[in-house]
Amino acid sequence: MPRLSTLVAVTLATLPAALASAQGGAENLTLTSGEEMTVTVLERGADSIRVEHALLGELTIPAGAVNTLNGAPYSPPPVEQIAAQPEEDADSVSGAAVWTSSLELGLNGSEGNTENLSGRVAFRAERLEEDVKRFDFLTRYKIDTRDGDRTTNEWYTRALHEWFLPDHPRWSWFLQGDVEYNEFRDWDVRVSAFAGVGYILIEEEDTTLRGRAGIGGAYEFGVADEEIDPEALIGYDFEHQLNERSRITSTGDLYPSLSNGGEFRSYWDAAYELDMTDEGDWVLRLGVDHQYDSDSDARPWDFSYFASVVMSF
Repeated sequence: MPRLSTLVAVTLATLPAALASAQGGAENLTLTSGEEMTVTVLERGADSIRVEHALLGELTIPAGAVNTLNGAPYSPPPVEQIAAQPEEDADSVSGAAVWTSSLELGLNGSEGNTENLSGRVAFRAERLEEDVKRFDFLTRYKIDTRDGDRTTNEWYTRALHEWFLPDHPRWSWFLQGDVEYNEFRDWDVRVSAFAGVGYILIEEEDTTLRGRAGIGGAYEFGVADEEIDPEALIGYDFEHQLNERSRITSTGDLYPSLSNGGEFRSYWDAAYELDMTDEGDWVLRLGVDHQYDSDSDARPWDFSYFASVVMSF
């Protein structure tokens, strides 16, 4: 069974080539220093050229530092041509990157025969280039106590990078990485990585349903037999707008083991969200979540409900 270091090394070695091939409208640019790179040209100005690189992101390069573009000597466009170009709002340009972020906070407690306290904090950021690619980052932490003793103490982080196919915008391919910590599981930390394809099953004005399926593996630290467990991934993201101020959302992931028949783990949540302001930057969120791990020696499932406030920015 390959070690985790081998898997990471192979992934890092092949990732640049994979990202370059997925970059739509790619052009070859050579600098006067001799460096070569594959980029998407966003804007050509009199003094500089603005490009998007798959790994380095958006770059602004002085025109004098560019030697060739697609094998031909590079020269800036005429000043008259630049002046004649109409100014456009960045958000109105097809494929322009749009960032959205949110911070979620929840705290519940009760006191009587027993004292219960639970807290929940989450941060989410999404970068979307319509019909090009999407990056979604989520990290959350949950803690519950009963009479001063912890009953839940867990942290989860996920990064999902999705590239849409230019000629088939409903289809995409993705890379996903997860890191988990749970005080009350048999392992200390679990790391997993997956690659696969996604498909937009429903895309209407008030309803969106995305599905995804892939293959990868998980590695658990702190267990007697540390090794990579190959797994499949089947997941979905759902959102339905009820009216101008409220919606329901749900996310689910199923991870069947490919080495131990019948073993699997899963996560799903569902929530009702209500905009508390006209701008929608403060949201009340009421929901439930459920986790299951058939391979756990402790209780295999965790179920919780929550009420939290989400601040978008």
